[in-house]
Amino acid sequence: AAAAGGAQALGRGTGRIETGAPADLLALDGAHPDLAGRSGDTILDSFVFAGGRAMVREVWAAGRHVVREGRHIARETLVAGYRRALADLTGAP
Repeated sequence: AAAAGGAQALGRGTGRIETGAPADLLALDGAHPDLAGRSGDTILDSFVFAGGRAMVREVWAAGRHVVREGRHIARETLVAGYRRALADLTGAP
């Protein structure tokens, strides 16, 4: 409901989970120690206010699965591009 209300406020046709709709979803690692003993909304609260990327297991952006088992699917490509850009900026090999 919150996602649908936010999408409506922005005038976007998103904010719903249904067949054919692009999904932005996040799956947390329920076994992460910082989530121990938490349930329901307290899991989300813990992630939002004290969580880190180690809690993130899976991410879907616009329906594409972009983080699997805690690693971005294009990590190697992104790291290589970062290293090239850094070398260009610093003149390092």
